[in-house]
Amino acid sequence: MPAEIKRMARNDSALLDAIENKHLAGDTVVLRLTRNGLELDFRAGSKAVWMNPPAAVYSRPDAKSLAAASGCAAYFAWNDGKLVGQAVVEKHIFRLARLCDVRVTLSERRRGVGARLMEAAERWAWQQGLAGVLVETQDNNPGACQFLVKCGYKFGGVDTLRMAALPDQIGKPSQLRDAALSFYRFFT
Repeated sequence: MPAEIKRMARNDSALLDAIENKHLAGDTVVLRLTRNGLELDFRAGSKAVWMNPPAAVYSRPDAKSLAAASGCAAYFAWNDGKLVGQAVVEKHIFRLARLCDVRVTLSERRRGVGARLMEAAERWAWQQGLAGVLVETQDNNPGACQFLVKCGYKFGGVDTLRMAALPDQIGKPSQLRDAALSFYRFFT
C-alpha cells in the first residue's frame, strides 16, 4: 500500500524531524562541461559512510511557523500508521518555492514515498501561484541529485563558495570544499 501524505497539523509539530536526516556519502558528483552546458556525472569513492548534513547548511522555517502555515508548509508520509517521511517547503525569492527538507526512513526509500512528498510540495507551490520549485543539495550527496533528476528537476548551477565558511570547510583547498548544487522544476 502506498504511503499516505498529509499536511502537518498544529498538533503534529512534535513529529517534525522525528526521521533521521541521513544520506550515504562516498560517491562524488562530477560536473562536465558539454555543448548543452553543465551536466552531472557520478564517480565512485573509495568508501561510503552515512552522513547527516551540518546544522549550518540545514535551514528552514521552525515548527511554529509551519503550524501557522504562513508562506510555508510541511507534509508527513504515513505507512500503516507509522511516520515514514517529511517534506518542508516555503515561499522563496524570484516567484519560486524552496524545498527546504525532504527525508524518508531508510526502510521506505525507493518505494515512491519521496516522490509523493515532492508532489505534495510542488502542488502547494503551484497553489501559491509560484512559478516553480528550487532545491539545493551538496556535491557529496549524489543520491539526492539522482533522486531530483528522476523527479523531473533540472540541474541549474553550482556554488563553490556557499559553504566555504563552515568550520569543517575552512582550511580545505578550494577544489576539495563541498559545493552547493541547485535544481529547479518550473510549472510552465
